[in-house]
Amino acid sequence: MPMLPEYCGAAFAHETLTVSNAVKVLTAATYEPTGELSLQVKPRAVLITVHAQPIRYTFNGTNPVAATTGHYAAAGVEIFVSGYQNIKNFKAIRDGGTDASIGVTYFK
Repeated sequence: MPMLPEYCGAAFAHETLTVSNAVKVLTAATYEPTGELSLQVKPRAVLITVHAQPIRYTFNGTNPVAATTGHYAAAGVEIFVSGYQNIKNFKAIRDGGTDASIGVTYFK
């Protein structure tokens, strides 16, 4: 497990997403709740764990492309993304013929 910086804050939400052959983004409704909580919760960081199959990912808004564009993450790799804009811009796609899944924990 990567060393989480102390400033990442407290975990407040988790989700598991399927990453297929179409670009996948993190769920805004999970990290940007509406209503009263919307003013209190804005993620500062996320920890993403890649399950079973590899992915390609970016966090600058560019669409990743299997086998060519984006960072490669094999199954079992943990990705730490810091900063609200990087979280909002995170995109992933599977890197192979089988869907992958990722576990995402949000920190405030």
